[in-house]
Amino acid sequence: MPFLHGRGSEFASCIIFTSVKESHVKNALLKFSFIVIGLSVFAPTANAKNDADAKTRCEVLENLVIPDLKIKSVKVLSPEAGQPEYCRVTGFVGRAGFELRLPTSRWNGKYYMAGCGSFCGTLRTQDPAYKDGISRGYATIVTDAGHQSWTPAGTKWARDDQEARTDHAWRAIHNVAVAGRQITQAYYGFNVKRAYFNGCSNGGRQGLMEAARFPDDFDGILAEAPAQNVLSMLMVWTNTLLSDTAADGKSIFNAKKMPLVQRAVAKACGDADGVVSDPQNCKFDPAVLQCAVADSPDCLSAADVSVLRAWYGGPSGSADYENLGGVPFGSEVFWTGRGGVPLILRAIWPFMSGGLPIDSVLLPLKYGSTLLMRDVLATPAFDSDYNAKNFDPARDLPRLKKFSAEMSPSSDLRAFKASGGKLLITQGTADVAVPPAFTIDYWRKTQASLGTQAPNTVRMFMVPGMGHCGNGDGPRLPGYDTGDYDPLTALEKWVEQGIAPDAIIATRRDESGRVTRSEPLCALPARAVYLGKGDRANPQNWLCR
Repeated sequence: MPFLHGRGSEFASCIIFTSVKESHVKNALLKFSFIVIGLSVFAPTANAKNDADAKTRCEVLENLVIPDLKIKSVKVLSPEAGQPEYCRVTGFVGRAGFELRLPTSRWNGKYYMAGCGSFCGTLRTQDPAYKDGISRGYATIVTDAGHQSWTPAGTKWARDDQEARTDHAWRAIHNVAVAGRQITQAYYGFNVKRAYFNGCSNGGRQGLMEAARFPDDFDGILAEAPAQNVLSMLMVWTNTLLSDTAADGKSIFNAKKMPLVQRAVAKACGDADGVVSDPQNCKFDPAVLQCAVADSPDCLSAADVSVLRAWYGGPSGSADYENLGGVPFGSEVFWTGRGGVPLILRAIWPFMSGGLPIDSVLLPLKYGSTLLMRDVLATPAFDSDYNAKNFDPARDLPRLKKFSAEMSPSSDLRAFKASGGKLLITQGTADVAVPPAFTIDYWRKTQASLGTQAPNTVRMFMVPGMGHCGNGDGPRLPGYDTGDYDPLTALEKWVEQGIAPDAIIATRRDESGRVTRSEPLCALPARAVYLGKGDRANPQNWLCR
């Protein structure tokens, strides 16, 4: 395996790069060697601070020759808040757009790729995961995964375009990761010491795909709420739509009853703060809230109960996909928009909604199903305006199974283990988009694949009360948010110092900065247990067992 994909390689005076397509190496090598020789004149130390030198080294990258790489622009930019000055490189690897930021000083000697959430399509340089990489001094890259869209929610790439699907599934991330590492090493004149990947949702899925398909691309992978069991997850989304659609096409569940349901679940299964830390063992039955006689604001109608049972229980069993349950207990606060709906979105919603009311409960799941189902199934043989409300298992599942098979990463990580890679997974317990049962199921499969040595390669941590990739806008919630714990530092210590994380401390503060909750997030299968005395906001009063 060429050093480009190796781990912790030493600096090589004679540099040979592996191209995105191996067949092009011989044709590109001679051209590329001259570029490398030219760049070596300007090769800095990791702490280079000469502005003129930094600008020159950045500009030279414009002439870099790597198969399938097209440089669009190179420029040294002033540092953003909390970030070092950097050389920004934009371009394409094949059809995949990318942006790479190379610190001109304070480079930590490492390479970092941020995954793209939702359906990609844009260069999300303002995402926290991307900004965290450059702020820590990493050479940091992100890609649009091989298709360009005006919004990350765009799914037209899935319309009868196998190349776009393959790019989105796995190819674009790998190819951009390889090319970005080549550019980084050419710019600095050094092999990168370590390489990391960090992504949430679809970005988490990308991380798992890298671990399974390309185990030498990254030393450490942080996969948060990974959307990995695509068909089963899509069936949960579709179930939320079908079970809440009346014969006239309108929603059945009364959204005004949401506070009632939220309070009841928190009382039945929550802790002192109302946080449901173990939704899989919650036995709440919405029938306890059913009205004895007539429907009223403080009870549920029989129709409401039926919908809730379908949402919590998930789609009916099938030989075509795993039934791992539905949306988790304790996630109810995320079933409706917490930050309100912007006026501009309300204005354009009728043109993009597929007939869904903007105030519908669990709207993101219903809308995601509508978009993805429509565009996966939109070929010449199907109506391009296909509506998920018309889902026909006999007709649609065979096509969805093929799509899902390419999008879903394998849980067999034996090659990743052999390469010395480390995978750290996190998952919010209140995640409606990627229910925690799905991620736990993936983790269990990795344990079966790797055997007793699995904890040396894969560790997973549940985050009590957190929604999908964080808690979004709105008032602080009693559960944890993404800024309350630091899994990336834990991963770095695991990779670089051999310190495997048994727990990651999470600390929640209110608006005044006062600590209101703190406990260890324990590596599964352990759970945090309060010792029964002392301040519950002191992690020393908790134990992982």
